[in-house]
Amino acid sequence: MISITHIIAGSDPPFVVEELPSSSHGTLNSRVSRVATLDGGSVMVNSGVSESDRTITIEAEITEAQGIALEAMRARSPLVNMSTRNGFYYGAIDGISYDNGVLKLTFLVRAKSV
Repeated sequence: MISITHIIAGSDPPFVVEELPSSSHGTLNSRVSRVATLDGGSVMVNSGVSESDRTITIEAEITEAQGIALEAMRARSPLVNMSTRNGFYYGAIDGISYDNGVLKLTFLVRAKSV
């Protein structure tokens, strides 16, 4: 189950849906860069891992009314909170699409609350 809410409590009811198994909570990869050097070797820099590298993709069956409510929330609040089974995140809804009553939502994580 996921819940999406405005940052300001009480401004709108939360958007709550049961996610489908095809949803993805993203993976965390290190921020690594590799540059070839003139001697044929390479230089690698590992800048660590950040939750802001995570992209969450949620798929859920929704009604038309739920879709309208989600679009309204997205229009009013550029940044939202998302609660999932893996944690509580702060970020932005990047994309929303509907196909035969199935929502596909892409969420870009800015930070994870501990």
